[in-house]
Amino acid sequence: MAKIYISSTYSDLKEYREKVYQTLRRMQHDAVAMEDYVATGQHPPLNKCLADVAKSDLYVGIFAWRYGYIPDEENPQQKSITELEYRQAQQLGKPCFIFLLHEDAPWSRRQMDVVTGKGDRGRRIEEFRQELGKTKLVSFFKTPDELANLAGAAIHQWVRNNQVEESLGQAGKELESREQGSSKYNLGTKVYGFAPEGKDNIVISGERVEGNRIVSDRSQQTYRGERIVNMGNGNYNEKIEGDYVQGNKTENQQSVTQNIGTNTGQAQAIAAGGDVNATQQMSQGEAEELTQEQIIEILAQIKQSIENAELPKEVTTQAVKYADKASEEASEEKADKAIVVRHLERATSVIKKLDTTTGAALKLVEKLKPLVLKLTGWLGVAANHFFG
Repeated sequence: MAKIYISSTYSDLKEYREKVYQTLRRMQHDAVAMEDYVATGQHPPLNKCLADVAKSDLYVGIFAWRYGYIPDEENPQQKSITELEYRQAQQLGKPCFIFLLHEDAPWSRRQMDVVTGKGDRGRRIEEFRQELGKTKLVSFFKTPDELANLAGAAIHQWVRNNQVEESLGQAGKELESREQGSSKYNLGTKVYGFAPEGKDNIVISGERVEGNRIVSDRSQQTYRGERIVNMGNGNYNEKIEGDYVQGNKTENQQSVTQNIGTNTGQAQAIAAGGDVNATQQMSQGEAEELTQEQIIEILAQIKQSIENAELPKEVTTQAVKYADKASEEASEEKADKAIVVRHLERATSVIKKLDTTTGAALKLVEKLKPLVLKLTGWLGVAANHFFG
């Protein structure tokens, strides 16, 4: 459960903020919004707002066409509370999720500072929105429900990624603490790596490891002097002649990194709860060096596959939009891979909202899987990151 600070101007975005608040609460998160302050009928104290931002794990910013209340005290730059909350989150390195009202969304002119003419607030909210659009990966919304869905999906993905990172760190600690000669390890139900030549076997879930001897709890057979792996299915053991397992095959690959603690692909597969096939796919993704032209071509194929699929028009439009954004970022001289990942996550997330077990959605997913797999090594994500 994460502590999430929801920031927005008050009356114009009340319904929108409430939808996000309820969505995050249903997801078992501790959400803090303006409603927690306004019971007194007064503007919330600036220091209280900034302190709550500091205590939060995440910041969610929702912006329409109002700049917001500008407190007089302790505010030499005369910025609105809404902007100051964002600046605080940025300064403290909080993950920021930004949502902007779409320019085409119907909106009351009475709730637009540029129309009501409150000082220079119309100019300031316009400049602030432009800054957010240039410096952050933003999402656009038109309705309260659309905003709640976007926010819920973004937070869910963040939690998922955060859990993977925590699991990865835990896996590394467990492996670092192993003892030579006699040890026991349990990382789940699969084996993802093997010790260097002459060392003990590492980590066989459900088996007892003693030195170089492994006793299968299922078959009660004892093997000596070899690196033997019981894959956990209960019907076979895999003898490793070299140093690397791919799927159900034995590969003699002496050049593969032997230390699980430093093998990113294998460790990510462990943390993600993947299987040996996922490790195989990750290794393939890492092994293939892609040029920028090849990356752009793959992204173009992804977009074309989405356009050709017989999906609902709204789904196609949204997925293509995110695919375009991923391609635009990948085309930059110094592409930010994290931004490409987030756009692809959003494109695939839109598709996965459909029933992907049958029909056009299933066909599209089957077409997209090998394409996104080609990009996982370059992007630095697990093979099952987008279609886990």
